[in-house]
Amino acid sequence: MNRPTSALFAALEAVLVAGTGLGIAIVPLSAVWAIQYGFQPDWLIFWRAAADFWLIGHGVDFSFTISQAIPDLQGAEQPFPVTIALLGVALLTLLLSIRTGRRLDQLRFSRLATLVAVLTFGLLSLGVVFSVRHDLALPSRFQGVLLPTAVFALGMFIGRLRSGLRSGRGSKRVPGQKTADGASRLRGWWLNQPALHRAVLVEGVRGGVAAILLLLAASAIVLAVSIGVNFGRIVALYEAVHGEVFGGIALTVGQIFLLPNLIVWAASWLIGPGFAIGVGSSVGPLGVNLGPLPALPLFGAIPEGQNEVGYFVLAVPLLIAFLVGVLVRRRIEARDIQAPGTVHFLSTGLVMAISGGLLAALLSLWSGGAAGPGRLQQVGPDFLQVLIWMTLELAIAGTLGVLSGRTRPSK
Repeated sequence: MNRPTSALFAALEAVLVAGTGLGIAIVPLSAVWAIQYGFQPDWLIFWRAAADFWLIGHGVDFSFTISQAIPDLQGAEQPFPVTIALLGVALLTLLLSIRTGRRLDQLRFSRLATLVAVLTFGLLSLGVVFSVRHDLALPSRFQGVLLPTAVFALGMFIGRLRSGLRSGRGSKRVPGQKTADGASRLRGWWLNQPALHRAVLVEGVRGGVAAILLLLAASAIVLAVSIGVNFGRIVALYEAVHGEVFGGIALTVGQIFLLPNLIVWAASWLIGPGFAIGVGSSVGPLGVNLGPLPALPLFGAIPEGQNEVGYFVLAVPLLIAFLVGVLVRRRIEARDIQAPGTVHFLSTGLVMAISGGLLAALLSLWSGGAAGPGRLQQVGPDFLQVLIWMTLELAIAGTLGVLSGRTRPSK
C-alpha cells in the first residue's frame, strides 16, 4: 500500500473499533425506541444514552442532575458525579485495538498508519463528547477525548509489539546503525546489567502479573457459582424492573459490560478487604452489611449474612501466590545464568509482591468509584486496602514458594 491508502485503511480501522463499541449500546436502545416506544421520543435521547454508556465505560467522569426528572430521589437534590468505569467497554476497545495494531504493523508505512488511526479515534471521541452534552449529563471534555484514545493507543502499542516480536523484527542490529535514541540507550543499559539481576526483576514482575491473572480466574469462577446459586433472586429483580423484552435485553447488555468490574470485586472479596455498594456498606468474606441496593439484577448474586467458609476463602490467594512462587523459582533456575542464592530468591518474592499488589490496586481503583447520588457515591473496593492485603499475601506466600526446593549448585 502507498501512503494515502495506508492512511485511509488506518482511519477505517479506527472507525470500526469505535463504531463497534458504540453500536453494541445503540442497537438494543434503538430497538427499544422503535418497538417499545413506537418511534415517538426523540432518537437523540437514546443516542446520548449509548454515547454516555461508551464514555463511562472508558472511565470518563460525568456530572448528572436528575432532581428535575426524579424529585423524590434521596441525594439527587444537587448534581452528583459518576466516576465508575464499566470495564467491559474499555476491555472491548483494548482487544479490538490490539487486533488493529497487529494489522497496521504489517503495512509498509506502519508508523504513519498508526498515527492516523490514533488521531482518527481521538477525533471520533471528541465528536462523541460534544454530541452528548446536555444540562442533565455533563461529561468531562478532557477525559472524554483523552481516556478512550489512551485505551485505543495502548492496544495499538501492544498489538504492534506482539507483531514485531513474532516476526523477529528489531532483534538484529544492522552494523553501523546509530543507536543514540532513547529507546536504544535504555535497551543497552538493560542488557549491560548482570543476567541474574535481570532474571530476578523479569520473573518477579511476571510472577506478580500471573498471580493476579490466576486470582481473577478464580474470582470469575466464584462469581459464576454465586450467580447460579442466587439465580432465583436475579430473575425476581429482572421482573421487578418491568423493562419488557427489549428493555431487558438493553439491561442485560449493560450488565455484561459490568461483569469485569464484578470479577475485580470478587477478587477483592477473595483477597480480604471486600467491597462496598454504598457508603457504610461492606461485602467481605467474613460477613455482609448492606443497605438498599440499586435494582440491578446482578446484585442479586451478592451473598447475604455471615459466610461460614470465610476463613477458607482467604486461603485462595495464598495458595495461588505459593504455587506461582514455586513456578517462578523453577523459571529462574532454568535460565543458563549464575546460580541464584537466597538473597536473589528473597528479592524475587519482593518484586512479585510489589508488582502484583500494584496491579491489584490499579484494577480495584478502575473498577470502583461514584455510581449515583447519596450513598452510591462509594461503590467498589478500597484500592489502598487491596494494595496492602495483596502485597502482604504475595510477600508471605509467594516468597515461601520461591524459597521452596533446593538451591541449584554452582557450576
